[in-house]
Amino acid sequence: MEETEYRFAVLERCGFFICSPVDCVLPVTIPEGEEYIEILAGGKLFFEVDGREKEMPLGTVFWHIAGEKTICRTSAKDPYRCYVFLFRVNSSSGRPSPRISQWKEGKNVLEFASECLHTYQNGKYDRELFSRYVYSTLQWHTLMDDSAGREYPIALCNALRYMDQHYAKCRLSAAEIAVNAGISRPYLFDLCRNFLGQTPCGYLQEKRVKQAERLLMTSSLPIKDIAEKCGFSSIEVFYRCFRRISGRTPGDYRNTYSIYPG
Repeated sequence: MEETEYRFAVLERCGFFICSPVDCVLPVTIPEGEEYIEILAGGKLFFEVDGREKEMPLGTVFWHIAGEKTICRTSAKDPYRCYVFLFRVNSSSGRPSPRISQWKEGKNVLEFASECLHTYQNGKYDRELFSRYVYSTLQWHTLMDDSAGREYPIALCNALRYMDQHYAKCRLSAAEIAVNAGISRPYLFDLCRNFLGQTPCGYLQEKRVKQAERLLMTSSLPIKDIAEKCGFSSIEVFYRCFRRISGRTPGDYRNTYSIYPG
């Protein structure tokens, strides 16, 4: 049986960056197999959101994956400062966390980052355990960020709402989503890539698989019926998508989690 690929991250470096008194620094392009997490600790920082440059608040977390660039726009009068975490990862399958996020209490993320930096500098820790602690804590809080949706452009919110309401329609197309969101198809793809790190189709597939997981756990419906209810065009497509996203077959998932063991 094929083993599921799990993302494992090792903390390579941890530090505190103080920008020079300039308006722009040369950004770093993240190489393959690495992820950079930057946490704004002070100063002025500008980042493009929805096609325009926006000043970011203290405590903003930037999660950069391979191919993306680090933050670079600031103010010479008040250059930004940030905590930086460099992780080496074993997987490049998708984005583990939003590109931009906020913890519910900005000071908490700064306290956490300071604690981690002190531990890293001290050097008295189990590297694997510490790496898991830092990575999983950052990921948990950024994924639980309930303000992220409010940072999305209205057009993207409209598109997501339409997909959430019509995901069960198997022939739901990007063109239909764009029309109902009041935007062009190319702009829809740009919004999804910039804010979700995936295509509209990728978002729909994840939405459908999550709904299928719920039905597999809580109902005794045949798997074929579940695939149809969740908007998959065929049972074969359903199995491929489900295995790729959940890491197991629908049957294995039901046997493991169903409240109706069969």
